[in-house]
Amino acid sequence: MERLRTLVKDMEETGQTSTTPQSLAELEAAFLQGQREQALALWQKLADDNVPWPYSPKFLDLGIRMHARAGQNIRAHEILQEFIDSGKGWDAGLFWLVFDAHIVSGTKGSLQLAWALYSYMKSTLGTTITPDDFEKFYLGFAEAGNRQMALAVFKDMKEFDFSQLRRTTKQLLLDPDELLEATVSLAKLSKDAQEINETFLVGLTDLPRHQSRKLFEAWTRQLIALGRLDEAAQAVELMFERGLTPTANTLNTLISSWVRLPDANSHKKAEELGLAMVEQRLRIVRQASTNDAQPKQDASIPFFMRRNLPPAVPETFGLLLELYWSQGSNSKVNQTVATMREAQYDRNRRGLHVLMMQGLAHGDLRAVWKEFINFYQAGGYPTEVTWTLLWKACQLKYARMGSRDAQRMNVFPGPNYLMHQMLKWHAKTRRPERVINHIATRDRMSNLIMSLFCQANTSLAYILVPMHILYDRFGLYPTDKMVYLIVDKIARMGLPGRSRKQRRDAVEYDSYQRRTAQTLQALRRITELRRDELEGIPTYEWQMTVRLEGLTELIRRALMRWERAKYTGRGKIRNRLAKDNTSVDICRFVEYYIHTAKGQLGVKDLPTGTRCEQLILQK
Repeated sequence: MERLRTLVKDMEETGQTSTTPQSLAELEAAFLQGQREQALALWQKLADDNVPWPYSPKFLDLGIRMHARAGQNIRAHEILQEFIDSGKGWDAGLFWLVFDAHIVSGTKGSLQLAWALYSYMKSTLGTTITPDDFEKFYLGFAEAGNRQMALAVFKDMKEFDFSQLRRTTKQLLLDPDELLEATVSLAKLSKDAQEINETFLVGLTDLPRHQSRKLFEAWTRQLIALGRLDEAAQAVELMFERGLTPTANTLNTLISSWVRLPDANSHKKAEELGLAMVEQRLRIVRQASTNDAQPKQDASIPFFMRRNLPPAVPETFGLLLELYWSQGSNSKVNQTVATMREAQYDRNRRGLHVLMMQGLAHGDLRAVWKEFINFYQAGGYPTEVTWTLLWKACQLKYARMGSRDAQRMNVFPGPNYLMHQMLKWHAKTRRPERVINHIATRDRMSNLIMSLFCQANTSLAYILVPMHILYDRFGLYPTDKMVYLIVDKIARMGLPGRSRKQRRDAVEYDSYQRRTAQTLQALRRITELRRDELEGIPTYEWQMTVRLEGLTELIRRALMRWERAKYTGRGKIRNRLAKDNTSVDICRFVEYYIHTAKGQLGVKDLPTGTRCEQLILQK
């Protein structure tokens, strides 16, 4: 920069002209090398000194480019105005550079200046303006989020005649795909239904018939997203009036929105539309089976009320099942299932969930498991909701294990099998983050899983491994409920009684109370020792990591204690084993149990915290 200042000073002292390309190149090089503020200040000083530069096209060109790239769009606009007023010619590159700077700024004043540039260019170029120019203005205002300006440019485009252009240059107005994309993107800028309707109606006038269907579908989806279901239904009605038939997916979206509303009127609309689509599907199936000709329309139905609805798809049946289930109508649910078989459709996920919930409500775990197996064997792909229902069914199994229908409950698998299968499914799912979010936002889900493992297994190894699965695979730390379940499980180990009643009565025993207090005291002591090792971690993660590691050590020490107690009983064999057994042997047995549990759950490489050998060294 000093070199540039010296050069300019020497040239002025010797009377040479200061507008040489070398001077401008030095100034621009300093700007590009990061000395932006110094370069802009020197440019402004030269302009203020009223040297021959201010009205030099190259000098003004450099000032516009530097100020625009430095984010000083207002000053760049002023210099551009000086450039235009000087009558030195027209440079579209500088024009678009300043326009883009205004769009990047995005302020109200900057957008007004950008609109002034648009008005100037439109009036200056006149009929020589091209679709490319309109597209740049439209996309610029749309990117800045100014719907009014973008819509105004969109309307101005339609007033110009581009029919004389070569086919390769017809990019925006005469290309239906580009026009459709422009209309949809423009409508997304607004949250007002009236403005959305206006935008789509403007685009509808120029689109060909085959593209109008796509526009109607986008129109309907956007109104549904805003919750304007009646207006979405009117858009579908307008589609029928234009001789177009909506797709089943479009109508299913409308039905789904009606089903989610709590009022009976919306449910009635959803049912009527869904049943009409079902009837269309049954008509097609019956016609194909009997090879009959196309059935005639009922003459009693007025012509303007006849609608060529698309046939129902599996999603339509699933929505009807969901509607009838929410209404508590089991008879309609069963009738819809029978109709679905007649329509030659397999069950979809939505219908599967309804039938699984129906089986849960009736306590029929055989039906729940049968529905899931049939769906899975038919090639269906379960979701996180499916697994949630399966875990709830497993909960029902252990809740009724002591009742008279316990034998019926045994048809449903236990938590070990469910966890193994769920992890296999989770490894193949296309959206694992969605599964993680579904489980992570539901504390009851992780508590339920841990509760079932505590009820179904006598070995603490099957408590330790699921706890680390929830952390390693789903990012879930142990909750307060899980801490209670683990402490309760450890305290109950070794107490007399194996029936539900005996285990329930064991809570009143003094030994249980004493064991619980001892377990909590041990956990507290382990946690305090762990705190010093985990300093520097953020508060929440620090607390949760201490809890996870503390429970891990507690479970391992409990396993070691009971493994040692197994060889201190009566009998020659036990006494001999106790004599020959060392702490290392006990650790080997404990780690073998944990390794076996990991193998049965399908997570052989899962890290499960500090091993027993290291715990002995820490003792």
